[in-house]
Amino acid sequence: MKKLSYICIFVLLTFAFVSCNNSKTQLQEVTNTSKTQSKFIEKVLEEQISVKCDFIEKADMSISILENMSYDCEAYNVVSEDGKKFILILNSKNKDVLCILDEYNDLAFGLIDNGILPKYFEKKENN
Repeated sequence: MKKLSYICIFVLLTFAFVSCNNSKTQLQEVTNTSKTQSKFIEKVLEEQISVKCDFIEKADMSISILENMSYDCEAYNVVSEDGKKFILILNSKNKDVLCILDEYNDLAFGLIDNGILPKYFEKKENN
């Protein structure tokens, strides 16, 4: 009988740990990415621009820099733990990180071309 109790406790603890581990992060929920993809995005944010994501939301497409952005892209507002704001742009199909813009709309990471973000180049030409 004692062995059966230990087995039941072990099974219950196993299910408890597995169920806790499957919870989605805010980044996963907002960007609709897999656990592996969201970990990669977090790694890019942390290693490339030293940002630990505190808050993320779908970006308002009325932001001037995002006007006429490619339909193949998705933009997200990211706020770091120290309050800095960034725009994260992902490929809609495979969720690859295309670029990250800082709060001044300067390129912090990645590559941009006219097809992805035409307003970025208009801004640079006017300066």
